[in-house]
Amino acid sequence: MCVMNKWQDLKVYRNLPPKLVPLSFKLFAHYISEKLGDNFRLKESKTRKHFIYKSSELYEISIYFDNGSPYEKNQTSIKVSIFCRMKYKENGYFLSELYEMDNTFKMSYPLTKEFLLLADFLIDKIEKNIINFLDKILTPNDVIENREELKKYFPKEYHYKIGLRNLLFESAFLTRNKSVFSEICSEKIEEYKQQIIRHSKDEPFINFIKKLENLKNVFDNDNLYEKEMQRRKELAKNYKS
Repeated sequence: MCVMNKWQDLKVYRNLPPKLVPLSFKLFAHYISEKLGDNFRLKESKTRKHFIYKSSELYEISIYFDNGSPYEKNQTSIKVSIFCRMKYKENGYFLSELYEMDNTFKMSYPLTKEFLLLADFLIDKIEKNIINFLDKILTPNDVIENREELKKYFPKEYHYKIGLRNLLFESAFLTRNKSVFSEICSEKIEEYKQQIIRHSKDEPFINFIKKLENLKNVFDNDNLYEKEMQRRKELAKNYKS
């Protein structure tokens, strides 16, 4: 009898009983954490498993596995994405689902009785295809220095704008890189102005422009910039991962 030992070679998957899905997802995550080693730290909830990679002073990046669904309990479809959390902000930045950056990944993966084989498969792909990307965004300086190479991971403009561009903008502020900051700031303001034209002075877009203009004033003023950076660093110190 031939025994398949690779997830990608399987022809049939065995479904998990619904009551075993949470435990299986937890075991799946802990197995991946053990195999990935000390460079990653697991932070988990019932439906999300964040693998935090080499957290820096002001932000942390993670690969996260999500099987949550507002419509179905004990969801067995897993999505894999990259997330960046600024330690001085309430919200972080979703960068991309892995399949959008690398077409050798699937849009989602089934959580079945073969979950340990799936874990081995994903560990191998993460080590070969994704860690190199993570190493390019470890610090704000890394993001700015590697920005042209990073853009190659986001060939579609929409994915670039909702993901990498936000991280570039934040990094440009943190490193006070005027050219990158000014370019993206101008892009964003113009896009919001176009939205206002389309939506007849929609209030949220007007507020977004005001926030960007205020941020630009801070960026251009040495005293205001120093105070803002100090504020961010203090907030980051109190951040609980």
